[in-house]
Amino acid sequence: MKNNKQRIFIGLDLSGYLMDTIPMIKSTIVDNKKLISWVSGRNLHLTLSFIGSIDIESLDKLKEALNNISTFKSFNMIINNTGSFPSFEKPRIIWLDIKEGRNELTNIQNKIEKIASPFKENQKPENFVPHITIGRIKDFNKNINLDLSTFSNAVYSDIKIPVKTIYLFKSQLLDAGVEYSVISKYSLK
Repeated sequence: MKNNKQRIFIGLDLSGYLMDTIPMIKSTIVDNKKLISWVSGRNLHLTLSFIGSIDIESLDKLKEALNNISTFKSFNMIINNTGSFPSFEKPRIIWLDIKEGRNELTNIQNKIEKIASPFKENQKPENFVPHITIGRIKDFNKNINLDLSTFSNAVYSDIKIPVKTIYLFKSQLLDAGVEYSVISKYSLK
């Protein structure tokens, strides 16, 4: 029997906005051991809620329920600064920070979580920290000794991104890597 579940998340599509900044940011990290798996430019996004694997029937119900987020007003967010989870000393995720628009993102994310919660594969509550993941550290548990001091102090011009649409994405792991495709769009006012 074929598995009819799909891996789903809700977020913002940022693929066209950071193309000039990402190469500069990457150049601030010396990664001779190829420890960082960089997020492809076409896959840049900001996750508002990770749903996990759900069946088609539940997906249809989720799509319908998400129409309620269209009541939010569109806004601009400003990207600047860098960060790392859980810390710069022991990085697992490296990211770009949201300088402005955090409150709006948090309000939308709270509403999305209420809508999405019944559909989530993992019900573990998580604190939402608005960020844009640009790289993941492979072999996180090893003592990787990666110097992020230049990255942590990287200076670049503010990047203004209009937030007008929330997307429901499908995530597929292919031989060539992860591919995200849009299932539904929800326009903000």
